Amino acid sequence: KIYANDTIGNIANKSVSFIVDTLPPNITIIQPLNNSKCDRLIEVKVNVTDNVNVDRVVANLINSTGNVVNTTPLQYNSTEKLYSGILTAPGDGFYNITVIANDTAGNENNKTASNIIVDTIPPMITINFPENKTYNYTITLINATITDNIGVDTAIAELDGVNYTLTLQNGYYINSSINIGVGHHTIKIYANDTIGNIANKSVSF
Repeated sequence: KIYANDTIGNIANKSVSFIVDTLPPNITIIQPLNNSKCDRLIEVKVNVTDNVNVDRVVANLINSTGNVVNTTPLQYNSTEKLYSGILTAPGDGFYNITVIANDTAGNENNKTASNIIVDTIPPMITINFPENKTYNYTITLINATITDNIGVDTAIAELDGVNYTLTLQNGYYINSSINIGVGHHTIKIYANDTIGNIANKSVSF
């Protein structure tokens, strides 16, 4: 507050208020965490706090070559007390997500969630045995090749309405505890990857 008086004794004053802020916002990424598995629409949730005021929060999606492939502003949700938004991945692969926050003084901070896996491709299934033909002996084995670009989670064979778990042995998904006798039968194999993408394939014999 500044005071001034003239030679007669008249007095005036004027004041100004201001804030000195050198601290950047604090960022905590709630979702997704490091090594998360997502589909191509990635929901981002972060907690951002500042000693004065948060001005702007932005999320960048960065591909494996270091290029920013998508950017979205994060909006404050007063119910969750979080900043959130949706990033769109252009394709399957590995990504990083960097969140940048500024306060009203211009201080900036950033935080990164690393190795985000985007996978929309279901597993590939090849039924090796039995085949679509007639057998003159009891079938005691189911054998399939199942591959996925990220990783196979579970594999199940449905035989005449009953489910059997297939286990990975020497590169093949196998169940050798079955006993299939005379008659017409259908085996349907279901496989899902670690994201939850599901594929199925069937054979009748």
